[in-house]
Amino acid sequence: METIVNQSKMAKQEISYNEERAQMLKELHSHNLADRITNMPISENTRAALYFKGKVQDVIDTLFSLHYLIYREPDDKTTEMFCKAGEMLNELADKYIIESISDNIGTRMTEI
Repeated sequence: METIVNQSKMAKQEISYNEERAQMLKELHSHNLADRITNMPISENTRAALYFKGKVQDVIDTLFSLHYLIYREPDDKTTEMFCKAGEMLNELADKYIIESISDNIGTRMTEI
């Protein structure tokens, strides 16, 4: 009787894992923040800078999803490593965004 119960539990865990894995794969392939930015009604330069920032976020999200898919939950050290990997790129993206907005404000102020 115990063997049947244990087999049943293992089968449920396998189904649960397969469902979770399928969900994670779906999430992994849905990271597309950058693509949603391409239609924003803003200047080309600002849109390009925001697109870059979206790509950085997509890469970080994909990295976490991929890690979870292969190894499950990342530990604190791995999470910190992923965050640091994106930190400098995010800072660079923010710099471009600020510069682009500043340029646009400066251009519009001179037009008035």
